[in-house]
Amino acid sequence: MKTKLFIAGLLLLGVTAGCQDNDYKIAQSDKSIRVYAENFEPATRVTFTQDGNTTYASWDEDDRIGIYSEDQRNLEYVYSTSLDGVTEFRANGEPLNEDSEGQTVYAYYHYDFIDYDYCLPLTDPIIRWGKDGLRPFLYAQGEVQNNEVHLQFKHAFAYLKLTFTLDALKTFANSSVLTEIRLFSENMDFFDIDTKFDIKTGQFMPGKDGFPRSMSTGIDNHDLRESPYSMYIPIMPVKEGSSLCIEIATDAGEHIGFPRTVPKGGFQAGHVYTFTPSRDKILELYEEQKQALIDFYDATNGDEWYINTNWKSDKPINEWYGVNGGSGVNMSNYVIRLQLEGNTLTGTLPESFTNIMDYAETITLHDNGMSGVIPQSVRSHPRWNKFGWNIIKQNGLLGGGFDMTDINLQMKNMTVEYLDAAQGTTTFYDLLSKNQLNYIAIDTPDDDILNVHLSYHNKGFGIIVAHQPGGSESREATMERVKNHPITDITRIWHSFAESDLWGMAGLGSTYLIDNQGYLVDFRETGTQDSPAERLQNILEARLGEPEEHPIFSSDVYVSTDYSRDGEIMELQRASAGKGIDIVFIGDGYVDKDMNDGGKYETDMETSMEYLFSIEPYKSFRDRFNVYAVKVVSGTEYNIASPEKRNLRINFNNDICFEYASKISGINTDMVTIVNVVNNPNDFFISGYTNMYDTGASVAHIDVGGPSEVIIHEAGGHGFAKLLDEYIYEGYENVTATTEDKASFDSYYKSRGWGANIDFTNSPDEIQWAHLLKDERYANEVGIYEGAYLWAKGVYRPTEKSVMNQDYSWFNAPSREAIYKAIMRASEGDNWTYDFEDFASYDAINRTMARSAKSLSTDKRKVIHRPPTFIKSPWQNNTVVPYR
Repeated sequence: MKTKLFIAGLLLLGVTAGCQDNDYKIAQSDKSIRVYAENFEPATRVTFTQDGNTTYASWDEDDRIGIYSEDQRNLEYVYSTSLDGVTEFRANGEPLNEDSEGQTVYAYYHYDFIDYDYCLPLTDPIIRWGKDGLRPFLYAQGEVQNNEVHLQFKHAFAYLKLTFTLDALKTFANSSVLTEIRLFSENMDFFDIDTKFDIKTGQFMPGKDGFPRSMSTGIDNHDLRESPYSMYIPIMPVKEGSSLCIEIATDAGEHIGFPRTVPKGGFQAGHVYTFTPSRDKILELYEEQKQALIDFYDATNGDEWYINTNWKSDKPINEWYGVNGGSGVNMSNYVIRLQLEGNTLTGTLPESFTNIMDYAETITLHDNGMSGVIPQSVRSHPRWNKFGWNIIKQNGLLGGGFDMTDINLQMKNMTVEYLDAAQGTTTFYDLLSKNQLNYIAIDTPDDDILNVHLSYHNKGFGIIVAHQPGGSESREATMERVKNHPITDITRIWHSFAESDLWGMAGLGSTYLIDNQGYLVDFRETGTQDSPAERLQNILEARLGEPEEHPIFSSDVYVSTDYSRDGEIMELQRASAGKGIDIVFIGDGYVDKDMNDGGKYETDMETSMEYLFSIEPYKSFRDRFNVYAVKVVSGTEYNIASPEKRNLRINFNNDICFEYASKISGINTDMVTIVNVVNNPNDFFISGYTNMYDTGASVAHIDVGGPSEVIIHEAGGHGFAKLLDEYIYEGYENVTATTEDKASFDSYYKSRGWGANIDFTNSPDEIQWAHLLKDERYANEVGIYEGAYLWAKGVYRPTEKSVMNQDYSWFNAPSREAIYKAIMRASEGDNWTYDFEDFASYDAINRTMARSAKSLSTDKRKVIHRPPTFIKSPWQNNTVVPYR
């Protein structure tokens, strides 16, 4: 049964702030910035819709707003006057600076005196709800022009007006006293004390555990025999079709639920939606739920359950074993809890199981012998993701195990810590996005699984090990145990899945195969009879193709004993023009015998430098760079036959890279370009990735293949010039970039003048290289090609091929221009001014140069790149942000 919510109007009365106008100390000079609030209609602070007509409520004399500018935080402004539909606010205390001309100003209502940043926590007194009416939360922005700023406020929330009557509770409640109202949904977000609102972007910001999917508020024992109960609840705007369950509780512990579907048009900000449940619909829901339980009993061979007390009887469903706790006080018109774990259920789920999923809070069916294909209606239910992770955990020894085809379970994103705390935190989605398929385990897999990993880790397969907090081994002990493991591209986090989607991993030893979007591909429970490595190999072969050969390592391990040359600085080149731009080369996996004068380490670092300066513009402007190398002695070489004995010094740790660079006198680590070349020769491929820091520093890890042309792309393209990839990442061949993707690009890159070689528009007049398109000198080189920076559609690059797209022989013109600007700004200082004709004059050598689709190198190995990562600086306390 689906019933729509209806939109109703509300005239909002003035909200009292507890102060009178003469309590404020307003100081404003003739030159002060004047702040106005205005709308297209007469001055309003709230707007609601009722049957197509608009109702307004004017600003009140006690209204206060908070103001932010580039230089000032949370200034208090108070209502002053209204005239001709415009309300003026004046400063109560510190005003906006008089030199704020041209700055963007942000505002919110209701004002809170605490000095927040732009992200406001959604707690009292900013927002409040309850029986006494609603208090709107509004935000706005405007630009200071001619000493004035005009603000048009918008709503952040939609509002529910809930009304409950005594009649609605008849039959299902033994008490008329309300104690709590709850809202929960699996496909819409709510907010809690950790949720914030960003007044710059107009976006809700999730807490450390994401957005909650339920919210509740207590009621002061309201007796419906005396009067109906109404209250207002603010909620985030949500699309139509989303499910929502509204539940009330009485002082007798009863729960009455009212599930609904969000109406056409969705819950829109600034609108109030009213809901008043009826007794007839509650009775109808009860009969639907009861029949669904009977269908479930029959489909899972209920007569053979270990316990089936009262099932299919005339007793209320809360007295059926495992339903709602089996207690009379939990009497309800719908299934709140279905708890039948370890109860010898077999068979599968019926189609009508969706009626149980509509409103339940808890469904626990694990450790049974259920199997077969789960109905499509169940797998497509909007709450399947809430319950499905538990349902699939069947006991293999009992013959349990569902068909995993199109199982349609997606992990929720979460913040996780790397095992090494120095690496900080990331999100699980960011980890998953690095590969097409991810094997999740609670400790380093056995050799059979690791051999599968070596066969497919270059083809889109990765391993994520969630080492368990709270176990018998400490974090430090775990790090010590795994630090020399030979397979360094295993991702290790310090996180328990005991309370998340992957519940039971620690206790049951479950393993999961997850794709790069977080969807479950395969699940294996302890006790299944098939070989996990063989099963994994078959899945990977079907999805990723034939396995790759991988080197067989020798059992001989060389261990360094002489660390005397560790940290020794080599000056490879001194700048002869400009201020000198610092680049530092370091190496990992090199042992003490490689450190001799003229030895392998020095040779590899010099070779790496020559790759960087082998093509333009670096070739012509080489004299503006200071190039150093710092010797790094590792305990062992990278490729050793006993991986557990591998002892690398850097091990792809950015902080250690910066520590070695810091040994160079006068180096500015906030701006330095670091190239970490790993002594990891490989006959099949070369690989690298780059971390870009907010301040301008970078670390390019050349992690496979040793010194190679990949340095041009990673260090020259990403690291120094902050260019982005111009190719389409594997698995995204049919994916279109979204407005959120564009906003991410603008925020992380374009706002800093980075990413000059891609854009999200194909307009010849607006694209970043529009000036080159219009210049006849570049007519035969620059164009607009769709596909770059991850996506196949909706984002554009300037040329078919270039260094940033698998051709290492040349940078295209927008990239050369970006490199030229970066070199000149860094070497000439802040007083340098860019002149396009100066660049074009230099660039004549590139326009006349014959280009080929071949690299300068004769290296025929496959090149594998990973997307760059943006890192909020400083590096001493960095925060990694997904590259998208």
